[in-house]
Amino acid sequence: MQNILVPVDFSAASAKALCYAFNINTHFISKIQVLHFFDMPIVVGANTKKNLKNFEAYRRSCEDEVWAFIAKNKGQYHYDIEVFTSAGSHHQGILEFTLQHHPDLIIIGNTGGGIVKKWLFGSVARYLLTHPPVPVIAVPLNYTPNEINNLLFATDLSEPLSAESLRFLKMFVERTGSTFKILHARSKNELCLPNEVEYISQYRKNLGVETEIQVVKPEQDISGCINENIKEKRIDLLITIPHEHTWMDRLLIGTETSELTSMLRIPIMSMPSSKPK
Repeated sequence: MQNILVPVDFSAASAKALCYAFNINTHFISKIQVLHFFDMPIVVGANTKKNLKNFEAYRRSCEDEVWAFIAKNKGQYHYDIEVFTSAGSHHQGILEFTLQHHPDLIIIGNTGGGIVKKWLFGSVARYLLTHPPVPVIAVPLNYTPNEINNLLFATDLSEPLSAESLRFLKMFVERTGSTFKILHARSKNELCLPNEVEYISQYRKNLGVETEIQVVKPEQDISGCINENIKEKRIDLLITIPHEHTWMDRLLIGTETSELTSMLRIPIMSMPSSKPK
């Protein structure tokens, strides 16, 4: 893994994401790409050169602010860091940056004011976390920093991981030295999907882990079952392949129960599937 992208807006949520990125990078020693978008109207008229000069001066001042934000939150860590600042659409900027600069991992904060909240509860958030172009980790504001010891991959076995995602996940597990488990939480009346056996075999072959199939208790829903596993197995990072009409969608639009709120106390990593979105 060469590049980790951390979009920031100077909120407490983005500070939490930046601290998480610095901490987790002890396992990878990647370059940290810190990205900030600012709002600044540009008036083009007879004095265009002056307007462009003012824009560049403002952009540099934002860049200085980002460096100060990094210094405040980097702690003891010293990594290769690149700062990117630009005016632009908060709804498309991350996606465009990802296409141009090819980060291997995106780490974002999942609550707070400013553009972080727009990312998570607007169209870009749903695209990033339910259609991740690369692995995306969402770090909750109330997350208590902890070492990554136990990972849980929760899947409904409806979509496979891409070959690239499988390689990334295997590398991630090996580098962090984590215990890795796979869970399929199944409702009582749920029918087996045609490709379940194939996907389970794929995970066994590529990740060396058996898939635990667990029937959801009558008093629970699927998200509640996952949340119970998080607590019982002391999971530090939840991994999923999000797609439409899943518990992940309900979590993102904020209509789940207090169990999902509790689940948000640990980071969630969204992995790209092998199916185009």
